[in-house]
Amino acid sequence: VAKKRFRIIAAAMTAVLVPLAGMTFVSIFTAREALRKEVLQEARANSRSAAILAGQHLSQKLAVLSIFARRLLLREAVEKGDWPGVQRHLRDLSWAVPDFERAFATDAAGTLFVDHPTIDPAVIGKNFAHREWYKGARQTRQPYLSGVFERSARPVRKVYNFSAPLIADSGEIVGYVVVQDTGEHLQ
Repeated sequence: VAKKRFRIIAAAMTAVLVPLAGMTFVSIFTAREALRKEVLQEARANSRSAAILAGQHLSQKLAVLSIFARRLLLREAVEKGDWPGVQRHLRDLSWAVPDFERAFATDAAGTLFVDHPTIDPAVIGKNFAHREWYKGARQTRQPYLSGVFERSARPVRKVYNFSAPLIADSGEIVGYVVVQDTGEHLQ
């Protein structure tokens, strides 16, 4: 009789516990899946917001550089080869947009003659016509944002450049003004 009673109780417990365990497993799996979907949805929304903010930030920098490149006195200084005068303009740009790491100016052929702040004097006089920022600004004749690359100046690091052509009244490109950024503030 005791064995029969034990079997009945065991069968009743099994009949109750197996479905309860199954429902618990299904509930946990469903809740976990819902949480995973919610986290992914939140991450996507955050990513979209970050991308929009980064895009706006980069667009604003391009706009500032575009306005700066239209400075008559800057363009005239580049045309005359007045590199100390150009450096004063680059200091103004550095003051106006402090999160740029460095600004520099080149002649129409892409040879760098002045930068601010000077981080590696060895790059003065070097030609950078092979760089994307030069080719992009030359081709579009508009401010241009390059992709990320490793700069040749010391300290060597990953950067991207905003470049803008300096266009004379005749329509000829007389030089380029470029600002370099590491993107650390975006990160």
